[in-house]
Amino acid sequence: MVRVSMRRTSWQIGLHCVISAFCSKIDEGIREMGQLTPEEGIADVYRRYVTAFNTGDGAKVARVMAYPVMVGGSGHPPGTIPDEAGYQAMIENTFVEFRKLGWVRSQIDRIEAVSTAGDTGVVAAWFSRWREDGSQIEEGNGHYIAVKQDGEWKLTAAIVS
Repeated sequence: MVRVSMRRTSWQIGLHCVISAFCSKIDEGIREMGQLTPEEGIADVYRRYVTAFNTGDGAKVARVMAYPVMVGGSGHPPGTIPDEAGYQAMIENTFVEFRKLGWVRSQIDRIEAVSTAGDTGVVAAWFSRWREDGSQIEEGNGHYIAVKQDGEWKLTAAIVS
């Protein structure tokens, strides 16, 4: 695999944030109309997760999850978090560690969503994490299980590298 450095200037980061916010509002309108296919809904919940993650608000991120939630990743065996408060505490600790690296945002590089049943699906996602100066911290990927509860897609499992 060839890795390309993608240094971004402050205005490029700002433009990306504006475009992301605009697209997020459009996605919200489409969701409210209920016109998403299962695959679109599954991909959309991951986009909502990353959008919430980029706010740095643990409570907002925790509301995208269905509980209990299973999490795991590089060097961390899968474990279960029983409730929203526990997930919020875990994700806020993650923010502290990421900020030590200079993290200001994560970016979705690619998403593949598959509906495995009408109310369940899998997201494979490739992402990158960035500093304010536009330098890349890292690239990663993750697999997420999505479930539809009370008409809304949520994530119930995340294994992230």
